[in-house]
Amino acid sequence: MTTETFSSNGRAVAVLVGAGRMGEIHARNAAATASLELRYVVDQMRPHAERLAISVDAEPSTLDAALADADVTAMIVATATEAHDFLVRTGIDRRLALLCEKPLTGQVSTSAPLAQKAVEADSPLMVGFHKRFDPAIAELRRVLRSGQIGELVSLSLISRDPSPPAETYEIGGGAFFDMMIHDFDLLGWLVDDPPTSVFATQSRDVARCAVDLESGASAYLECGRRSVSSYDQTIEAIGTVGAVRILDDEQVVSTTFRDTTDRRRHSTSARTVEAVKPFFLPRYSAAFTAEMAAFGEMALGGRHAGATAEDALQAAHLAAAATESSTASTRVHLRPTRPQRLLSI
Repeated sequence: MTTETFSSNGRAVAVLVGAGRMGEIHARNAAATASLELRYVVDQMRPHAERLAISVDAEPSTLDAALADADVTAMIVATATEAHDFLVRTGIDRRLALLCEKPLTGQVSTSAPLAQKAVEADSPLMVGFHKRFDPAIAELRRVLRSGQIGELVSLSLISRDPSPPAETYEIGGGAFFDMMIHDFDLLGWLVDDPPTSVFATQSRDVARCAVDLESGASAYLECGRRSVSSYDQTIEAIGTVGAVRILDDEQVVSTTFRDTTDRRRHSTSARTVEAVKPFFLPRYSAAFTAEMAAFGEMALGGRHAGATAEDALQAAHLAAAATESSTASTRVHLRPTRPQRLLSI
């Protein structure tokens, strides 16, 4: 399915729903994206919509009024998680291009029928797993999938915030759905190796999950809210003949091989940063920008980009299994099936 109506200047006209932290990030990126015209900002708190709309030269509006504009062909969903299902269904029914912040919904029971609806409608729907657009992670994926490090032995994905979020920040679905969901998505994107079981634990500030993969390799995921020294975004893949890693909050990909002399290569596509990145926005600013540019192209009838609804559903299955495992203190076994997916980057 493609969107049908464009504005006279050749840009897709968009409405943003949700004027909180993620809404502000998406609004500023949408306003700076050549293929998008951000025309409306909607929020249940009218003053929030007005404040954000003014800052990006858009109009504050209600959802009904914004969707009554026949020029609108795209919607960005940045609300609390519980509103995602209704908004995405509304967008699909109106044949809009959709960018929905993660998670697709807060439960598998609602994500599954929503993903099915998106597939049946061939909806141009992108779920906001922005790490897929990070240049360093994309380079790590290229090395990993090229076979340079041999067969995968283990994969570690570490995400540690420097401090807990503000009390006003709404967390939807607990640590596994709210935070680790990004790395559950990365797991499926980085390696073509279905998970077979998970064992997860959770304390006050740290959640951990061990995942067995069909090939016999394993993955370890950890997310935390108190990394005092930095915003830690470490990824390490160990193979049978080498390793590839992104350490701490650096945007440097290093690959190590074992032979007569150990050698280390730094990819030319990743850059070294001088200062510690204090939080997710400075670290992933380029990824958010690239994500919105890809969404703009998709909204103008281009190819699907980023994570699909089916990708989001697979991540939700892992988050649900991790939640069950943590609650029951037991390993949860998964069906080792390979999902049929839409084309994604």
